[in-house]
Amino acid sequence: MEHNSTSPAQTVIGDLDGLWPTLFDCLEAAVATAVEDFQRRQRPVEPFHLASGVRNEFFWRMKEGGLQGCRVAALSNNGVMVEYGGYHLRLLKMDEEGGVPDQGRSAAFQGYCEQLPLLPEGTEGFLSPGALKLVLLWKFDSETHSLGALHLWLPSEWTVVIPQPVPHQQPVEVEVEEELIAIDLIEDGIDENKVG
Repeated sequence: MEHNSTSPAQTVIGDLDGLWPTLFDCLEAAVATAVEDFQRRQRPVEPFHLASGVRNEFFWRMKEGGLQGCRVAALSNNGVMVEYGGYHLRLLKMDEEGGVPDQGRSAAFQGYCEQLPLLPEGTEGFLSPGALKLVLLWKFDSETHSLGALHLWLPSEWTVVIPQPVPHQQPVEVEVEEELIAIDLIEDGIDENKVG
């Protein structure tokens, strides 16, 4: 039997590869829009209201983005559920200490974070997307007023930073038209008869 050196976290990140560019774009735009709203009202950025504004903006941007095979649902406590590739990811803003936000006594969140025991690594069918209850934690960079890191958390198992995708650049087609430019050399003080 061949040993697979890919960790479960790397497998999940790879499985969600088609989601990351859209998710990052929508989340960055949602953070920027929420911050602009605070600036327009000349108010300091307040974490709870920032999370609420980002949640609403992110939800609509993802919904309108039309990513094939992606579903989103707004949740209470400033969260959004994203379903993609069989995975369920709950998006939440990190708390001020960089951890999981306090969801109070929310039985729904506590139930969501309870994981079924995972099979030992190397066992056939180790990752079943629907069985994993994943949380995406986004961090607000208070110095730059922008999206900081994005962490993928499998409660009680692992947490990894999601690398920001490199923007995919389409090749640019440039249409070049040949144009003959007539230069009147005499007007420039040069006699074309003497050029040679």
